[in-house]
Amino acid sequence: MLAMNIDQLFAEGRGTFVDVGANIGLVSVPVVERRRVRCFAFEPEPRNFAYLSRNIEAHGLACAHLLGHSLGGVVALRMLAKLPVSLQGRVVCLGSPLTGSRAAEVVNTLDIADLFSSSLKAGVIDASANEWGRAVCDTHDVGVIAG
Repeated sequence: MLAMNIDQLFAEGRGTFVDVGANIGLVSVPVVERRRVRCFAFEPEPRNFAYLSRNIEAHGLACAHLLGHSLGGVVALRMLAKLPVSLQGRVVCLGSPLTGSRAAEVVNTLDIADLFSSSLKAGVIDASANEWGRAVCDTHDVGVIAG
């Protein structure tokens, strides 16, 4: 059913598909593969964001720009710094705690710290992005919108 709808929506192979809450790309990746339309996939949850990025790469999609809000920006940068991911494209961090975060330090002392990905401790508390993220800036355009 989804394939038929995709074919009807993008019959001419043109258009823009916006997937808000893209999860791991179960909808957005097939849309781009089947029709090669422009796609914006937004996923705010850090673990799903990392899986989405790997899924984009695994399917050989040429260029993907990563947009991460808050901890998602840290996750995007850490993924590119630590994992063998060859995504081409830009990284935009929206309000990401790239130089550390007092709030993250407090959350880390509470019982709820396990609700966050390991990127909270590794990428924000133990070492900030300005310590480990330089390699990403050497290979990708990185933009930051602070707020």
